[in-house]
Amino acid sequence: MQVMKNFASTLIQNSKNNLIYKNQEQSHSSQDIQKNIDAKNNERVYEVSRLGAMQKKLTEVTQQLDGVARELAITLKEKAVARSELKAMEVQRDVDPAEQQRLQSVVANYTSREATFRELLRSKTELPGEIQGQAATVSRLDNQIRQAKMDLAAQLAQERQAAAEIKGQKSREAAQARLNRYQEALRKEEAERLAAQKRHQGDVQKANANKERLRQEKQSVVLKETKDLLFQDSLADYEAFDAAMNTYEEKLAQRTANLEADTATALVEGKEGKPTTEKGKTLVGLKERSGPRASGEAKTVIPPQQEVKLVTPFIQKSNGDVWAQVADKDGKPKGTYVAVRYKGNRYISFNA
Repeated sequence: MQVMKNFASTLIQNSKNNLIYKNQEQSHSSQDIQKNIDAKNNERVYEVSRLGAMQKKLTEVTQQLDGVARELAITLKEKAVARSELKAMEVQRDVDPAEQQRLQSVVANYTSREATFRELLRSKTELPGEIQGQAATVSRLDNQIRQAKMDLAAQLAQERQAAAEIKGQKSREAAQARLNRYQEALRKEEAERLAAQKRHQGDVQKANANKERLRQEKQSVVLKETKDLLFQDSLADYEAFDAAMNTYEEKLAQRTANLEADTATALVEGKEGKPTTEKGKTLVGLKERSGPRASGEAKTVIPPQQEVKLVTPFIQKSNGDVWAQVADKDGKPKGTYVAVRYKGNRYISFNA
């Protein structure tokens, strides 16, 4: 009998250890998944900032290219005249050093501008391909983050199940221990009853009746207590644990939502290269940039609450600012860049 009890106890302890090890292993796995999500989000923020820088550079190169092309057209004639006069000096052997230096400066100036033009043209040709590759990198990170979140949800479900199994195992062990204590008490009662029967042979029937009633009452209590423990206490423990896990999942969902909001790159979701003109989306108190970019002057103010169209998607810079080109609701351009800053669940503008 004792051997069977020892064997059963060993099986219960082994089962308990396996459940605990399984839960610890899953918990460690979910922590790794969460760390991976955080790392991927940080990497995505960096890659998005690089994408914004590339797009900004392309716009600047295009503008500079137009300016240099106009200057080349103007200085082309000057270069031709200067070279002609330099050849005339060489032929006539009547060289004025000051005039010769001025003419050589005109030719060198054109050559320098031509080299700048070629470099800008090369950048304009290469940047679209780089931007496309960078956008693909951001898209790949988005897919990886989405898959990791799905893996985390599945892992947390497994952890809840394992924790519930551990709770149930502990409840069953506690119930078994209580049942063993009551059975031991009943055994002692029975031994005392037999001893009393021997000592009081004249009152055996009365003693037996009293002992039997007491035994039945205690046995009823044992069965009730055991049933309550196995079904009510374990259920309450599981419900409490499930509620705690739900709270943890809600906090995790909120944290994920906040992280996605912090790394948002557009006011209104739209496909790249297409204007975003969703009604009801207004930018308040925007100022228009006009004239050379270097001046930084904001000469025209768009009236508050006036709707404007987004000619380009919003792009987040490394410092947290977000930029886009805008036009009025009739499609007329209203400035080169507009800076907005994210607050709460919407974008508000400030002076560009």
